[in-house]
Amino acid sequence: MKYPDQYATTAKSESIRVGDLVWWNEGVYVGYIVEVLEQNEQYEVWGLDEPGVVLTNLHPFEANKRKRQRCPGFISTGGTVVYPAKSLEDEGVGLLSSHERAEMDWAVATAQSKLARGLSHLDFCVSAVMNAGSDGEDWRIDFVDEDRQVIETFVVPFRPDTREKEVKRIQTNQSTLLTDMLGTLDMDVFGSTDPRNMPKHLFWGATHLEYASAIRADIEKQNFSVCPRHWYVEADFKCAECGQEFTWTVDEQRVWFEEHYLWIDARPRHCKNCKSTQKRLKNLRKEYDLIVAAAQRRGRPDLKKRIIEIVTELELRLENLPDGLRETKQIFERQLRNLAEKGDPEDTGTPKA
Repeated sequence: MKYPDQYATTAKSESIRVGDLVWWNEGVYVGYIVEVLEQNEQYEVWGLDEPGVVLTNLHPFEANKRKRQRCPGFISTGGTVVYPAKSLEDEGVGLLSSHERAEMDWAVATAQSKLARGLSHLDFCVSAVMNAGSDGEDWRIDFVDEDRQVIETFVVPFRPDTREKEVKRIQTNQSTLLTDMLGTLDMDVFGSTDPRNMPKHLFWGATHLEYASAIRADIEKQNFSVCPRHWYVEADFKCAECGQEFTWTVDEQRVWFEEHYLWIDARPRHCKNCKSTQKRLKNLRKEYDLIVAAAQRRGRPDLKKRIIEIVTELELRLENLPDGLRETKQIFERQLRNLAEKGDPEDTGTPKA
């Protein structure tokens, strides 16, 4: 199993290994691959019908050996989350670069230096959060006890180029390599002067290219190995989900490759409606993971009702919903009926993730 091309730290996709330090949830969480699910008996235990991976943001990695690996819920405080292989691209699962790893280590050391005496043994969780005041990002370090209860939280602002420096270094090396390789060759081999001469693989799968819409790209801001995109060209694709055609605009391409630094060969697979639906489903599942443990406690009928609402919507939208979610819904429905009839919900089972 390999990481998505656009999140690779090299030109080639890298194999996923237990212990890898990765970003996921579109760059929000930073943690480890704790299990690679490739065999039927491995991924079926997690309610999947295909290979996938298990992640956690509990640090250090050795701390995960002291705890149950299958510990769903409360991802932000050391729980685990499982993703099928086909969703790794949408979830943004990718390795940290050496520069990003160094920046995280610096942020953790900064937070640890502020811990009260006697707390240095605590495990911790790492995430990246938006800073509303500066429109930048901050590291958030949550120190947790053996029960995954947060003891201390520290926010450490990102230093300049925390996410970008490694990309820029790679781009500089790539530009030098490109010059050395091509020498005096006609640079239009990559369509530098005419978008019609751009390599066809950059728009693989497109049903139509509107060359009249072409705008010049800034290749210094792109993440590529040998062949950059000299132009952004309006392209039509067929949605892999619903089959409807949609247009990948030049502005969308510029954002992808110059602001988000996606790998240069990346292409869209879904229309906006299907992407919106997928995002809704992902957010529902994330909300479920975050609140299901708290919903098990007595005195939280509001969370039980919310879990029931979430699973009901997922049942309507997904064909292969894990049985554990349906079981959890049924348990909470029984508990709420007991609450209405007897004034006190009785435990009738253990909710599943």
